[in-house]
Amino acid sequence: MEGAREPNARRRPTSHTTVAVLLAVAAVLAAAIGARAALLADEGSDTWHGAVRADVKAGAAVVEDSRFVYGEEAAQAFQLTEAKLRARELRKEASDRSGEAKALLEAQAKEQDQLAQTLSQSSSVAGDPRYAARDGGFDAVRRLADRRAKNPELTRLDPDATEKRGADRSREASLLVGAVVIVAIAFLLGALAEGFPGLRRILVPAGFAIAGIGLVAALAVEVSL
Repeated sequence: MEGAREPNARRRPTSHTTVAVLLAVAAVLAAAIGARAALLADEGSDTWHGAVRADVKAGAAVVEDSRFVYGEEAAQAFQLTEAKLRARELRKEASDRSGEAKALLEAQAKEQDQLAQTLSQSSSVAGDPRYAARDGGFDAVRRLADRRAKNPELTRLDPDATEKRGADRSREASLLVGAVVIVAIAFLLGALAEGFPGLRRILVPAGFAIAGIGLVAALAVEVSL
């Protein structure tokens, strides 16, 4: 009788050990995958906030550059063009007059010349031939492009790409949480095996198999995303 009991006594610790190993493996996997999911979720949130900040920064840069070019430089350029046109028309009108009328028109043309000179000195852009349009006006679009090019770090901002990267991180974190749920099922089977010794032969192998599925799922998420 004692000799018959000895093998059973030896098998019991082995069975308990297998269950303990399953529980330990499931716990470690769940902790590791859960930590990775939390890290990715946090990274995704930070990236999304970064996309919002980049969008605001890029938008503010566009508004400021547009305001400066169209509100200040273009206004001065148009005033310069207007002064030159007025001076030309006044001289043309003076050429057909004589006496005091001619002198008055020439004086007004001279005033417009002085105004044009003042405007040209106060703004090098207003009189820059690079921004002279074919109709004699000011090429504000080209000027805006050149001004934007002076701040390449702002023009290279891509909030949409940053937002997509954050969304990818959040989606990966969600999928890893699903892998954690799979591993949790393996832990549950291990706990049931501890409470129901008669079902250990079924529950323990199933637990290891499901834990393996959870690990493979987590690795697949990491590789695919």
